[in-house]
Amino acid sequence: MKLYQQFFKFYEELKNNSETHELVVAVGLFNYQENNDTLKYCRHLIIQIADIEYNNATITVKISDEKPEVEDEFFLKEFDNNSIQEAKKNFEKIVIDEQNDDIDLLDVKSANKIVANFADSIGVEQYYDQISKPRITNYKSISYTPALILRKKNTSKLSRAYEHIIKTLEKQEQPKKIKLIDCLLGQNIQNNENRTSGKTTTEIETIYFPHPANQEQKEYLTK
Repeated sequence: MKLYQQFFKFYEELKNNSETHELVVAVGLFNYQENNDTLKYCRHLIIQIADIEYNNATITVKISDEKPEVEDEFFLKEFDNNSIQEAKKNFEKIVIDEQNDDIDLLDVKSANKIVANFADSIGVEQYYDQISKPRITNYKSISYTPALILRKKNTSKLSRAYEHIIKTLEKQEQPKKIKLIDCLLGQNIQNNENRTSGKTTTEIETIYFPHPANQEQKEYLTK
């Protein structure tokens, strides 16, 4: 029951804050602390966007159509940058390859395979494939350790995406269609048509409070 309640909280948070928050399936937990006097590192390195569906008291976690990706904002200086870049290229090749459409971070065997391959590529000293409590080691290690994480969206990635779009447009002699921009333009056109038609597309819903208004609102606020 406690687990169900936690999932339902995730569902509610996503529904109410979809513009600012996201749900991710995360695997490949990096663990490292050289000694008690140094910083402790504990961070998942591979994620995939997920969603929660709630229907008739049944909650289902589903991954999106987007491919798994490496969280590249965090890597220790102890890692060789060339090894990291090469590992990322190999990772992207594996998950994008049409013959690897069955890659699924929710599947233990599939997830372990891609995480173990990535761990080996960046030169960690030990990989643990069990679903177990995270262990902090004084050597660089990665464990399978799957997790479902509700977090704020990474706005820096969105900024980089826009920068890439701008650079692409600047290099193109002929206009090139970009789905994100087409979507935004289409929405603006639709909004303008609604304004010029003189018709409102939304109806004001009647809000009814069976109890005195203040009492009813206080009950909602305390939930």
